[in-house]
Amino acid sequence: MIAFTWEHKSEVAMQAFIVLLLHTLVTTSAQDPCVDSSNGGPCKRTPGSCRPKVTVDGTNNLMVDWTNIFAGCESSHMKAVKVHFKTTGGNVNTKDVSIDQKQVSILANPCLQHEIFSEFELKFDYFAEHEVDKVRSLTTNYNSADSTDPDYPYSGLLTSVASDICLKENGTVILPSPPSPLRNCIIQTGEQKSPALKRPGDSGTVSISFSNPSAPPTSTDIEVSKIRKCLKEPASTTPITPTKTTTCAPTQTCPECTKPDDQSSDDQSSNNRSFITFLILMLIVSLAMNILCLSLCCQSLKTGKHWFSSYFSKIGNAIFGKARLEDINLDAAKKSSSANANEAIAKKGLLVL
Repeated sequence: MIAFTWEHKSEVAMQAFIVLLLHTLVTTSAQDPCVDSSNGGPCKRTPGSCRPKVTVDGTNNLMVDWTNIFAGCESSHMKAVKVHFKTTGGNVNTKDVSIDQKQVSILANPCLQHEIFSEFELKFDYFAEHEVDKVRSLTTNYNSADSTDPDYPYSGLLTSVASDICLKENGTVILPSPPSPLRNCIIQTGEQKSPALKRPGDSGTVSISFSNPSAPPTSTDIEVSKIRKCLKEPASTTPITPTKTTTCAPTQTCPECTKPDDQSSDDQSSNNRSFITFLILMLIVSLAMNILCLSLCCQSLKTGKHWFSSYFSKIGNAIFGKARLEDINLDAAKKSSSANANEAIAKKGLLVL
């Protein structure tokens, strides 16, 4: 009877252990969104870590890294690798990458919120065997205050300013400019009240406000260790917001806008003024030369017919040529000699009479 009871208890305990183990596995699977029970193939999402890591990669880019978020995926299984991303309120964009890549830089404003996930497209023979044609990661909601982005905000880049925060006076700190990749983001700078920081060397948290167009303004706390005294009074301690470039329409007129062709218009106007000035100078010089020429001509008229003879001789040379003019002069001389002879004969006749 005792042996039966012991054997019976052992069997019951084993059954209870198996039930507990199955319950634990089912509960764990249900709580872990990375586990896909419908995927019967070897290429799966990694349990507990299946979201791509997103970091700031410049003023216009984000770096997406999917290292270790998939397990059991061989290059022989894969047909293509894609990264899908969508700005809040925008359209989905897709970037194709090579199979052996583990990260890629995408064109996305780090100041905004983005939904990003990676995807493996599998070959036909893999699908024929396991009935799975693709494996997708879970989505990382970059710059969103949820569990999908553990480095919120700005993938943790904003915390790098902690060492540059300084103490102006009791309970007042100066927030520096944000890191260079975030210079176009709306992030608080200048004076900020922080009651926990009263003396140089104190440690505590400092609240920094920030905003983006797809979310209401919010703030984050940054840990500051052994704060230092500000060395000199900053030129400006008022909050600074990023400047935005305004593009004018062709017919738009506004003092804050600068049209792209303003510089070329100014250059053209300057060239026109220079050309007009040159023409005026030429007209003045031409007029002065005409007046001088007229004065010389009048002086020559006073000298008598020599000027006229020389003048018309030049004109004759220009029109008829030198040879033709000599013939004309020779004929004129003959006529003059004949007239003189006739005049002499007439005079002799008068004398005879």
